[in-house]
Amino acid sequence: SIVNENNISILTYISNHEEYMVQLRTLVADRSTESTGLLLLQNVMRLIQITQPPSRGTPRVPHMLKADYSGMNPVFGSLHHALFPTTLLSSFAAIVTRANDTNRLLVLEMLHHLVLFQNGDLLRVYMADERGCCDLSVPFSLSWEPHQSLLLAILVAFVQTEAARGGVLDVLKHLFHVVPGRDDKFLHMLYHGNYMHWWVHLLGLPDQTGNLYELHASVWEVLTMCVSHHGYRIKYLLAKIPIAAYATDALGSGNKLRVLHVAAFLRACVLRNETFYSNVVATPAIWDAIVDLLHVRPRNPSAVVSALLEMIMSAEAHNCRLIMQHIVTHAKVTLLEAAYPGVITSIKAKLSDGQPEVHNGLTIQEEERYWAQEEQTMVVVVDEVDDKDDTTGVVVVAADEEQEGGGLTSPPPLIPLQDREETGIIASSSSSPVGGSTRRPKKQVKNMFSSIQWSSPSKKQKVDL
Repeated sequence: SIVNENNISILTYISNHEEYMVQLRTLVADRSTESTGLLLLQNVMRLIQITQPPSRGTPRVPHMLKADYSGMNPVFGSLHHALFPTTLLSSFAAIVTRANDTNRLLVLEMLHHLVLFQNGDLLRVYMADERGCCDLSVPFSLSWEPHQSLLLAILVAFVQTEAARGGVLDVLKHLFHVVPGRDDKFLHMLYHGNYMHWWVHLLGLPDQTGNLYELHASVWEVLTMCVSHHGYRIKYLLAKIPIAAYATDALGSGNKLRVLHVAAFLRACVLRNETFYSNVVATPAIWDAIVDLLHVRPRNPSAVVSALLEMIMSAEAHNCRLIMQHIVTHAKVTLLEAAYPGVITSIKAKLSDGQPEVHNGLTIQEEERYWAQEEQTMVVVVDEVDDKDDTTGVVVVAADEEQEGGGLTSPPPLIPLQDREETGIIASSSSSPVGGSTRRPKKQVKNMFSSIQWSSPSKKQKVDL
């Protein structure tokens, strides 16, 4: 279309003129013109997003509407690397820590656009190579100084304003989703640079409630992402901090949003299905708080109850025996069994390990062993009957049944086509020996097709459709 051709012309000009990108970075770096530069940069990035290469046939679906966000269109995808050198990203670090909410949200939107269409590789490489990181161990810094890292600036913006937390979480969801063994340099900087200790330190600060993105609830969401995507690294962090005490305080806080995020964190630990994470979840203080939330049954089950039950049933589904054993041996398990009998019954059945309920006089294991034996194969023998009787004899004989003339050593002979019945059932000849003896029907079964009057319409008969 004409609009797409105009976009191609604009982006081609920007790609071929380095001075344009230099002036754009200068506008963003200057505090007096940063608003104009950010708006211009935002429009350029949107052009990259919606512009597609010229096609001679049917117009293709724009890349922004595709389900695969693994990369940009090859025509102008390289513009991202040209527009975001180290100078522009360092300017972003200064902007997100200032009090201008409009510019801060613009920067977070463009960072989210960058990690969405470039898999976060460009931003992860830049953050891993930063050398201006300060020591966040003691004391924990809640402010950003010039020439410090972009990741620290993002985390400071996360604490300072609630409006920026949604954008920060969107960026971190893509940055933390690292393929195992691929970005070890970024994860090494994240965990050994005390950034994650900085996150956990926020749980000890006063909460900022009353908004959509509360401080402690958002921190629990970040910890849930870390457990889901890089469990073995955060394992060493959780071993050094009192994570059970933080979770117990959150469960007993009465804040539904915080309790929901803690339940999601515990469920992520359950889904890891490792002994370490099972020990984290199977803490007496945590389960005392969970039981106190579950045994009070409101008229309509709340989202908190549903989230906690989902976590418990995830442990049952993944056979986390340590957690299930802790549940059934809890002092208040009778309260849970009275309120949710199906949940406790399924957990006890999983833990019984060979003591399931009896079906038809046999346990499930005995029934499976019975049908697994090759001797129990069933052989169906159909004997021909007289046309006057209009019945069909069916005999079901076990293969291990002893016959008078010996065991069943050979299969029954094939019946010639002319000797078969019209019903399609193969009838063995009464005189054909099977295993050295003649087998007669033990029970006569009424033929269910004998009472049907079979008639075919004449060729001249007209059928009304």
